[in-house]
Amino acid sequence: MTPTNPRPHQRAGTPVDDHDVESGLLEVLLGLGDDGPALMGVELGDDVAVHVRPCLDPADDLLGWTAPASWDLIGTCARGTVRRGPDASRSDGERTTIAHLLARSGRSTTALRSDAGDVQHLTDDQAVPGLTSDACRRALGLPTAAPMVDATEAVTLLWFDALVCAASRTPGLDDRDCWHLHPALPLAPAGTSRDLAARCLDATDDVTWAFLREQAATGSPSSRVDAEVAAWCDDGAFSRLVLASLPDVTDLIDGLEALVPAGVASRLLASIAVLLR
Repeated sequence: MTPTNPRPHQRAGTPVDDHDVESGLLEVLLGLGDDGPALMGVELGDDVAVHVRPCLDPADDLLGWTAPASWDLIGTCARGTVRRGPDASRSDGERTTIAHLLARSGRSTTALRSDAGDVQHLTDDQAVPGLTSDACRRALGLPTAAPMVDATEAVTLLWFDALVCAASRTPGLDDRDCWHLHPALPLAPAGTSRDLAARCLDATDDVTWAFLREQAATGSPSSRVDAEVAAWCDDGAFSRLVLASLPDVTDLIDGLEALVPAGVASRLLASIAVLLR
């Protein structure tokens, strides 16, 4: 959903340097985050104008939206659970208020304040790219970090997701129907005597995030991302948005086996078994 421009919330009339402004804004964001998610826009000058609007989810609210040219910084705040280390379980998480501030220069800072009162600041080189930071960067017209997963690894998930959606609307899909939904089909060589499945699988290695984003921007059925949002994203933001929206591969296989005729499902799974290992 595209947000409306945040309404003016407060103004500070004393000029200060950028570092002081950003430190103060992070404190404001942490305070706001205790009451719920919010978006912030900041105009610097002789006065500092701060615009704040509550929201449901900063990343969702910023999708497809461009900040006013007068904004020098954009910020978000929300509550979340921070887990330390790859082996941490759900019960190991610590409830935390998270504030993120991004300047048009590309400089960003993230502050995390635990319920115990401990505050940690993450600089650009410490923070891991995510949906909220991506959305902030795109709202200011800035590039995001490169995709963290190769596009070829997402092709099968996108295809299965498209198959489950299509089969839920149109029962009785046959093999050809299914392969015509494969994301790599537009890259497959035309006019060959090879069967459709082999052509799609061969073309999978040529799939890039730029190609998938271009397909989504034209309304591809194998994308969960709205065409307008896909055009607004860059490849990095698009890749993380797609991967975050997809169900787990096990759930997709279960859906495929439940909705696609048994023989068809078995042949599809056998043809790509090597990709699922």
